[in-house]
Amino acid sequence: MFDKAVINGNVYLEGEWKRTNIYIKKEKIELISESFFEAKDYLDAQSYKVIPGLIDSHVHMYMGNSLQSADDFYSGSVAAAYGGITTLIDFMKEVPTANQIQEQYEIRRKEAENAVIDYSFHPSVCGLADDPEAIREKILSLGLPSMKVYTTYKPNTYSDDESIEKLIGQTADGQVMVLVHSEKDDMLNSTCKDIRCHSKNRPVESEMEQVKIIADMIKKAGGRGYIVHVSAGSTLQMLKEEYASLLKKNLFLESCPHYFLFDDSEYEKPTNIRFTMTPPLRSRKEVEKIRQYIDLIDCMSTDHCPFMLKQKQKPTLEGLMMGVGGVEQSFRQMYKLYGDKIIPKYTIIPAKVHGLYPKKGQIKEGFDADLVLFYESSIEVPLKEHTACDYSIYEGMTSGISIDYVMNRGSLVIEKGKLHKHTGKFLERKL
Repeated sequence: MFDKAVINGNVYLEGEWKRTNIYIKKEKIELISESFFEAKDYLDAQSYKVIPGLIDSHVHMYMGNSLQSADDFYSGSVAAAYGGITTLIDFMKEVPTANQIQEQYEIRRKEAENAVIDYSFHPSVCGLADDPEAIREKILSLGLPSMKVYTTYKPNTYSDDESIEKLIGQTADGQVMVLVHSEKDDMLNSTCKDIRCHSKNRPVESEMEQVKIIADMIKKAGGRGYIVHVSAGSTLQMLKEEYASLLKKNLFLESCPHYFLFDDSEYEKPTNIRFTMTPPLRSRKEVEKIRQYIDLIDCMSTDHCPFMLKQKQKPTLEGLMMGVGGVEQSFRQMYKLYGDKIIPKYTIIPAKVHGLYPKKGQIKEGFDADLVLFYESSIEVPLKEHTACDYSIYEGMTSGISIDYVMNRGSLVIEKGKLHKHTGKFLERKL
């Protein structure tokens, strides 16, 4: 007898919809069949589309700078679950040595214990006070085969090109990957403090030029890299024209919904502080272009890092906390734009790119029973939020997509608006 059965659903299987049943045993998908078998518990999915649990591979929960971010792992994972996300990958604090990576790992494990969905981490490196080989071996031993670097934010989190190139040199065998926040630091302007200058201070060209540098390093090393939160369509166009042979093989690209939905005219409005993040929002022309090049994006994530409004209440850019929320509305808004085409960018592709496959990312026998049941309606309703943050950039927007059931490893986390008690599990990853 099976533990659970999700029956009669319109199930997303390898890119196609099929009316079938999913049978679950001991947290795994045991059988997919059109036949009916006995189970201890049934969920009738007759009215629903059934997709794999979504993966957000770029979030910042419980992030402490001078002020603590709004969501900890509990509230942030609750909001994520309401958005259909069943796996989060967060970041460890930026450190320069292997020993400090171990320390940060232990700290982060404790901070994430109350997450209600599954989670993993990306170690983060700043500078390079250690042998790159030692860092590589440390992250592999932790089951966390990715490391993030920043090409800006001097002096605290910054890594120079020479240090990054050494780290990329450790990725040639495909066992590890370097994630890069790519803005060329010497092209950024801090002279204008007015919030209306935010997008001009961090121009598209700074992203494009730094991404070129990273792409050249990857090409030279035969390595493996990943550009986080690509914000500009021009960056994608440049990569397609100049580095097409690297894309989807050695170089992977991520973006976030806010770069598809909003433009830098938000910085001219009285609510401009709500839309401050890095990289900033781009021009309407860039928004149209990034939509045009959506096929080049491998993974959709959110860079979820909200701060309370009182933390954002600064008259100028100086000292203003950068970051916005998004986990609850991400899939709803992008599915509205692209339909079924967007599903792999939240499921199987991030699972494969980030080493969660063959456990996550697909409805398949032997995989974790992470499932999302949603339906579409022609009647759109205002969006709800479950984040601890007191505002959302999605306020006033609507959606006809209702995510009614979310299951993580066979257990219901969300059931028609109700949150069930559930404990997320730490995931080791292997590329």
